[in-house]
Amino acid sequence: MTLDRKSNIWTCESGASLIEYSLLIGLISAAIVISIGSISGSLAPVWSNLASMVAQVAA
Repeated sequence: MTLDRKSNIWTCESGASLIEYSLLIGLISAAIVISIGSISGSLAPVWSNLASMVAQVAA
């Protein structure tokens, strides 16, 4: 990474700026959080049903 004196923005050799990398990491993080939230939301009823079935078998 080098500092471009004209624009005062950190850039990599590929030309992508630090701002672009920050946005990319933010979007990836948001996608991961949304995915985990949707998976856990859809698994909650299944987990509840499984727990009740196990409780009935154990009783």
